[in-house]
Amino acid sequence: MEKHSFYFRILESFQSLECPLCSYINESIERYFDSLLYEGVNDFGFIQKFRDNKGFCNFHTYKLLSYKNAASTASLYFYIFKDILPDLKSFNKKKLHKSDSCQVCELIDSIERMYLSSFVNFSVEKEFKEQFLKSAGFCLPHFLNLDEFFKKGIPAWLLDFQYKKFEEIFSNIKSYLDFKNFSLGDKRPKLNREEQLIYQKAIKMFSGYNGKKY
Repeated sequence: MEKHSFYFRILESFQSLECPLCSYINESIERYFDSLLYEGVNDFGFIQKFRDNKGFCNFHTYKLLSYKNAASTASLYFYIFKDILPDLKSFNKKKLHKSDSCQVCELIDSIERMYLSSFVNFSVEKEFKEQFLKSAGFCLPHFLNLDEFFKKGIPAWLLDFQYKKFEEIFSNIKSYLDFKNFSLGDKRPKLNREEQLIYQKAIKMFSGYNGKKY
């Protein structure tokens, strides 16, 4: 199978300490907002769709705000307020309602589908499979999404790998709770800092990246 740049980008994502697709998406979102705030605000096509949608969804609106790029953000909302003032004056509720579309959500959806589809195609390769088996595994939402792309169902090796990852998290949560149970006395397990943060890993592996719809 021909290996192109995306193959190696997926391999690189396996180095993450969390779900590789979550990591890949988070990096993609950061690049998207960096590009948007420094160049995209002058892109007519982007601006028009942004106006038609009346901005991003609530989650990505606050993501935009977190970058603290005042001039670019003000420029975007200059158009939004210019559009809504006439409809607000006439109280046209239909036109004032936001669209269900969000340009960032649409980008993420396309990235997820491309990544998962490519993962399935590449998973027949020995090197690719071996590298994935060294990863943290997929979060539950992305693992569920993956099923759509395997024509004959998720293979046994992948099901077993994912199960063991979640079983390990369950075991580590139990150890953490024993660690916090002072009534155990000397029987309390000794945990390092990383092991004490297992609750954070559990949330990420169960829910996916911050903003993932599950």
